[in-house]
Amino acid sequence: MEKYSTLEKIKPLLATNLPNKHTNMLEKTRLVLIDGNVDHPQQLKEGVARGTSTIILDPNQDGVEQISKILATHTNIESVHLVSHGWSGGLQLGNSELSLDTFEQYLSQVGTWAKKLTGASLLLYGCQVALGEQGRRFLERLRQVTGANIAASSDRVGNALKGGNWHLDVSVGQIAEELAFLPPTQQAYTGVFDPIISMIADELVLVEDELTQTTLTFTLSEPPPRWWY
Repeated sequence: MEKYSTLEKIKPLLATNLPNKHTNMLEKTRLVLIDGNVDHPQQLKEGVARGTSTIILDPNQDGVEQISKILATHTNIESVHLVSHGWSGGLQLGNSELSLDTFEQYLSQVGTWAKKLTGASLLLYGCQVALGEQGRRFLERLRQVTGANIAASSDRVGNALKGGNWHLDVSVGQIAEELAFLPPTQQAYTGVFDPIISMIADELVLVEDELTQTTLTFTLSEPPPRWWY
């Protein structure tokens, strides 16, 4: 009869049940956060690259608060892809906006992102977020507070027939991260991530396109959503 030491008996158990410390340390998290206000958010969610965690933000709640809670539950974040409507120097997030005008209001919350994003990549897919002086200041402020390397677009993002593309042409810090969406998704997606809201006066909403210098005026039949204010 063969005799086995206690150590030999438990070796298989150790190999099966103990976590691989080296592997766990190398695992990185890639997050895609899609604002529920964009067109066809489910299509975008289903069209990301493998190994990506994707969450759709509730369009009826404060998006900055939602992002803060999501980041708090994840570790080893390598990149965050934030998909939302945007304009020069601002993002629509749920029923709120994060912009140069509201940054101080959200400073304490956005400051907590640094615990998860310092050294990570933050890709912003909103239209024209990086456009002009306002766009540059917004990206620099966001990098200063979060410690993230940031990429955004000075152009429209999305469907080519609507003037969009999928090139994030402006960066602050070193960005090596690829887009989260597969080429078939980019080609099939019919939306773009604007509009740019520039002013609200009484019942009039003025939407200005900074690329074409076109201003459209609408009369509202009911009060506008909270995030427009």
